[in-house]
Amino acid sequence: MKSTLKTLICITSLGFVIVALLAGYARSATDAERAARLTVSLDSAMRAALYGVEANCLRVNGHLFRIDTAHIAHSGSLTIIKGRLAHRRLAGGDELVHYTIRKNGPVVLSADMTVVSGRPSARTSTIAKYVVGVTVPEEELASASLRLARLTDGNWETTAELVVTSIALRADRFGRDRLALLRANSSRATDAKSNADREPVGARRIPLGNRDSRDRS
Repeated sequence: MKSTLKTLICITSLGFVIVALLAGYARSATDAERAARLTVSLDSAMRAALYGVEANCLRVNGHLFRIDTAHIAHSGSLTIIKGRLAHRRLAGGDELVHYTIRKNGPVVLSADMTVVSGRPSARTSTIAKYVVGVTVPEEELASASLRLARLTDGNWETTAELVVTSIALRADRFGRDRLALLRANSSRATDAKSNADREPVGARRIPLGNRDSRDRS
């Protein structure tokens, strides 16, 4: 009887462990999917703000935005980025966000926003304060944006702050996306290595002119 009871306890405990593992796996998969969707959304926002790719109805964290092309200017060593995005609403008109970002090289000095919803309301991005004065290497830009996304509270205003902060982090002095450039360079390096790996060891290329001369002889 005691042996049977112990067996049942062990089976029950094992069942709880399996359920916990499955729940953890499902949660990890959901988090990964959410991170993947957010990465795609932020990439689209960067293309719209920095390269002028149209984004009239971009979903970020469950909110719809229109991202306008930003204006890039310089003042000495400073890079000043001014732009606008709009929170799209089904009724009542769009809520506009005007932002001004100041950078010195890769370092974000400030990221200020003015929210126009009823009456203008100036605010400093509470998310941007975590990156002001900090140099974020190119290889950490993607993970930095995902970490900052955890600071959003579900409303559209903090999501707008996330978009503005991502622009602040990723725009270089010439208005290019630092993360997109890193990915492109990495892809080219991978392709070059792949081509080099396919080249037979000790292979020697014969110039076309030399080969023709040899064939005629």
